[in-house]
Amino acid sequence: MPDTTISAVDKSLEVLLQAEKDFPGYSLDFCSGYVSTDGVLLLKRMLRTAPKVRAIVGLNSTNRVSAFQMLRDDCDVEVYVYVTSTFTLFHPKIYFGKLNAPAWALVGSSNLTKRGLSLNVEHNLFITGQRHTEPFISIEAQIEAFRGQAYLFDADIEKKLEKIEKELASSTSDVEYKKRLYALGIKPRAQLEFTIPVEAQQVALETLFEFTENTKLEYAYQMLLHLVMLTCSDENGLFSLEQAAYCFSEFYRLRREAGLPPEKSYGLKHAVVDNPNASPAQIRQMLKTSPFPRFERQGLLDLSEDERYFVVNPALLEALTPAVRESLRKKAIGRMVEHFGEDEKLIEAMVVGAIG
Repeated sequence: MPDTTISAVDKSLEVLLQAEKDFPGYSLDFCSGYVSTDGVLLLKRMLRTAPKVRAIVGLNSTNRVSAFQMLRDDCDVEVYVYVTSTFTLFHPKIYFGKLNAPAWALVGSSNLTKRGLSLNVEHNLFITGQRHTEPFISIEAQIEAFRGQAYLFDADIEKKLEKIEKELASSTSDVEYKKRLYALGIKPRAQLEFTIPVEAQQVALETLFEFTENTKLEYAYQMLLHLVMLTCSDENGLFSLEQAAYCFSEFYRLRREAGLPPEKSYGLKHAVVDNPNASPAQIRQMLKTSPFPRFERQGLLDLSEDERYFVVNPALLEALTPAVRESLRKKAIGRMVEHFGEDEKLIEAMVVGAIG
């Protein structure tokens, strides 16, 4: 699996302040149903030192405009306010940090209030890993969807919310508060379908290009599996182990028929594909134990639960346009040319014959 860590944590303020130290320079996104000025003060330094911070907070009878203003004016946070239907609440608690590929998230029960961060009995999960892998793909997509459904806290929204606060008592019910919101045109927006953020797609693509150009080749397995992925994965990012094993067998059969050694020799060490009688089952097992783990560690490929299919990372799949696939294909074939020390046209013909 990719290098992902998950820890259950109770002291959310301590964890967030430690994240500020451990992950400097990370941009931040957070979602909180409730926010208060005393909660913002606890994270003020963290918010002010981050290069970019965006917040999505709930519109309800408890939250005050002053907390939104403190976020925006004192902490330079881009604030969005989320309104729901009458009998529902905006209730997520997500704190998400990212720096190109690395990412962290705190997800659980802690609102951006003093009580939520430091006084209440709360429970959260703190996760670190790669932005283009799960659960970060889903977390970032959910945040983007929330932001698309929310209102930017600009001068117009600020004026309307201040008007409502002045007119209503602090003990006003959420039902009455939302009636005032709706009357001023601040109404729930249609829920959006999840889409994988473009930035996450780009990170996944950069990871694959880096892998293609720099991964160490003992055998040509990594580049062959790469080419099978580019050529054979379907619209859902699936391609079968059986299909991959067949492509491998065909490629090495073509090499033997051309009078070439199947693979590079390393003394007494022999590749599975050196055996012309290697069974499909042996090839499938080799795929799972040799090239696949390198893709998995980079968060590029996964294996289905029944171990019958390879699964392309969803963010990567979105980024693999025809032009990108062709560029990666050329690079992968180029690496194989270097590996075998043979003519490019010869390798190209064998790849086409075995994979397509």
